Amino acid sequence: MGVVSIYVLCVAYILGLLLTGLSHQWDSIFPGLLTVGMLGMMGVGAIASFLMPRLWRMGPRAGVWLMAGVVGMMAGLYFQVRSPTYDALMQSVPPEQQPIFPMMVDVQGYIGDSPRLTRSQRVRFTLHVTDIQDDGFAVSFPSDRLKPITQTLYVTVPLLQGTGLYPGEAIALHGRLYRPESASTPGAFDFQRYLAQQGIFIGLSGDVVQVGTHIPDLQLQHPTSWHLHQRFVQCFGKRFWQMRQRIVRSFVQGLQSPAGPLLSGMVLGRKAVDMPYEISDQFIQAGLAHILAASGFHVSLLLGVILAIGGSLSPRQRLILGSLTLGGYLCLTGLQPSVCRAALMGLAVLLATVSDRTIRPVGALLTIVTVLLCVTPQWIWDLGFQLSVLATLGLMISVPWIVKRLSWMPPLIATLIAVPIAATFWTLPILLRTMGTILPYSPLLNMMMSIPITLISVVGMVTGAIALLLPPLGTVLAGFLYWPIQGLMAMVLWTNQLPGQSIALGTISVGQLLLIYGLYGAIAWTGTPSFPLHHQRVGQVNVSYQSLRRFMALAVTMVVVIPIAYAHYQTVQITVFAIPSSQAPMMVVQHRGQVGIINNGSEDDVIYTLLPFLRHEGINRIHWAIASHAADLQTSGWQRLAQSVPISHHYTLSPTAAPDRNLVSLTSSTLPIGSRASLTLLSTAPTLLELTLDDYVWLMIADTLPESKLAQQDGPIIPASYVGHQDSSDDDGASDAVMPLATTSEISLGAPLNASLGTSLETSPGLVQTLPPSHIWCWSSVQNYASIHQLTEQQQPQEAIVTTVLPNTDALRSILDTLPVPLYVVNRDYAIQWQPRQGFSTTPDQRYDISDF
Repeated sequence: MGVVSIYVLCVAYILGLLLTGLSHQWDSIFPGLLTVGMLGMMGVGAIASFLMPRLWRMGPRAGVWLMAGVVGMMAGLYFQVRSPTYDALMQSVPPEQQPIFPMMVDVQGYIGDSPRLTRSQRVRFTLHVTDIQDDGFAVSFPSDRLKPITQTLYVTVPLLQGTGLYPGEAIALHGRLYRPESASTPGAFDFQRYLAQQGIFIGLSGDVVQVGTHIPDLQLQHPTSWHLHQRFVQCFGKRFWQMRQRIVRSFVQGLQSPAGPLLSGMVLGRKAVDMPYEISDQFIQAGLAHILAASGFHVSLLLGVILAIGGSLSPRQRLILGSLTLGGYLCLTGLQPSVCRAALMGLAVLLATVSDRTIRPVGALLTIVTVLLCVTPQWIWDLGFQLSVLATLGLMISVPWIVKRLSWMPPLIATLIAVPIAATFWTLPILLRTMGTILPYSPLLNMMMSIPITLISVVGMVTGAIALLLPPLGTVLAGFLYWPIQGLMAMVLWTNQLPGQSIALGTISVGQLLLIYGLYGAIAWTGTPSFPLHHQRVGQVNVSYQSLRRFMALAVTMVVVIPIAYAHYQTVQITVFAIPSSQAPMMVVQHRGQVGIINNGSEDDVIYTLLPFLRHEGINRIHWAIASHAADLQTSGWQRLAQSVPISHHYTLSPTAAPDRNLVSLTSSTLPIGSRASLTLLSTAPTLLELTLDDYVWLMIADTLPESKLAQQDGPIIPASYVGHQDSSDDDGASDAVMPLATTSEISLGAPLNASLGTSLETSPGLVQTLPPSHIWCWSSVQNYASIHQLTEQQQPQEAIVTTVLPNTDALRSILDTLPVPLYVVNRDYAIQWQPRQGFSTTPDQRYDISDF
């Protein structure tokens, strides 16, 4: 089997792992169940075995392509076995024996990685468990397959208790076990999936009870490999942690904060040290995240320094010195996936250098990636690993081509221009898939700051090595980098303040992602002697690789631009969020390029719910926004939103105290919000808003119940769901007739009303009879289920939404089967989306029947 055939099998294995993301059937660990990705690989292998030998006569034979399909299928099966999910592990356990979360437990174990601060100023780390006790009794599991669920925990403890903890330290804790939350809204961070990729299914929020080198416990039964890992972490974890701390301490003493932690992140990577989130967020926003992620950039600099220092040594001595340096740096950075890939690539380059041989860069990268994914297939979904591989591949393939086109420039300048352009284009598709944004100034900023960043990083590495031996000398040397680092931070801050610094395009689909990288690969393949149509005639047309490259480059642009443009100008969608800071929902209205927001929450609601959704949808401007009062626009939530996304017009449901050309009181007429779209205020008590989109009419009842009534209700809040033929609630305040648009009275999209003063909607038959026909009703709260049944029968909406449910379980069960319309319930953990053709969908798409309540 030739080298090219081996490369084909490597690509098939990687593609088979990537296709595991197309189906949720891999949640099962039964080998007999084939996923969509496995079947797809078998089909691709069969088709390739028929077509490729005819198109690529010098390439692999048909048997190799068939084998590639089998390898891709086996890769999907291997991923299932190595990456079981929580639900798959629980399938063999009877429901009555499954653990119920949250639960209070006492846990003993040892710390598995370097403790770090969270954004909420708590210390978090992974804990390898040796013993779990509940109420003084050891937790017994009915099946051995449940052990991986609690073998490793994600732990958070208070700041004072977590200070000074180090990897390998034995520890005892008392706290609450819980299941991590999945993504609550489109574009939000999926914390549950992030931990599951690391083999962590359960979290623990608690307090440190005891810290020591040995704690008597009831050892759980673990395999020998687990105990070997425990011994390794306990023996070497503290030593490498102390070395990292010595370097960081010297940098901080010489540069103060935040320059000291920034230099530590530039040398060791931000995952190995505690960097202020304000600094790391600024660099990520500017497009300089790669200098804070230990990867190929750092390894290449380190290897260059070692080869320069060891130039007078023999080849064998240089190999030993380089290998020890790479191994030490790998351990200092914490065995991150991107660093492992870069270290192996550096070792391959080192071997080729000392043996005076040449290597095929792309082939070496492909082989190393395949080996790493054979050892840890879960790394295929690690974003840092993906970006590291793609950036390296782009540098290998595209930089020589770009430098050749810039041959009229000095080589150094041409290289400085080519490197960021190549890295940007090869990482852009995966960033669009995950983030949905582009950074227009990033390539230019990387060009301008390439030399300063390289000098700071090299001097920082040398200073860090000196700090390990002589910390005072390292502190003095680090001080010389103060002004270069201050200049770098000032440049990043200035770039982030430029208009259009970040443009949201919206996330692309998996199909678009695969198609784009397929075209990238085809463009790179053209122009090589092995390309099947290299300077051949097809019919009467002289086909050349230049024309094919232009055509495929145009195809890449069309694959990205056309779906984004179509979605922007054709999307008609309403997304309803239930936010913790308000009983009233937050709504995002999208109508053929016009975007509006009704109500808003706290600053945390904006940061973790609204802004990720806007990036996911490719929204860069809000055309209209409605708040309850003019004063609400001064709250942190509205201020944070205005800083991130421009808002063209503000509207309030109460008269404004002072004239403002950007702030209008919605009190006199219907507000047009686009072609065939309008918003009308129908009543102030209760607050009734009519939203018209094309031929669909929404009736929004925005009043909520008093907080005292919220506290009096029993039973759990109903989760976001679809309930077939279930209905919603009543409001705690209504008028006897439809009132004209408000003139002087203040009205609220969520302020609690006094139940003794207002009249409710269900007790006002005159008001109900005069309500305009509507397709969808949206309530802020539910209390009286029986009255809602009557209201929906009278008005006959097609569907209904309620944000806050105050459940009376018996009453709810008695009405569920007889409600005339479907009811969607939103709580603070989920969002509901509506589109004219598709109707309603929940996020995540989770539906419940009566038994779930």
